Amino acid sequence: CTFLIVAIFIRALLSWFNMDPYNPIIQALNSVTEPVLDPFRRIIPRVSGIDFSPLVAMIVLGIVSNVLQQFFIDSGI
Repeated sequence: CTFLIVAIFIRALLSWFNMDPYNPIIQALNSVTEPVLDPFRRIIPRVSGIDFSPLVAMIVLGIVSNVLQQFFIDSGI
């Protein structure tokens, strides 16, 4: 989950710049993050042109990560 959170954060930061969509690094970043962001984009509308789906996705991933960690700690796995 931490990897996805970092990848989404980097993608959100890079969206402020005019990046070449054909750059292999950008394409790899998009291919990793798009499956996570797409469901959030379907639910969360843009507000004044701002896409809040990366922020919501990072929060949800952080919560899921914490819940899973706590589950594994409590179960002794």
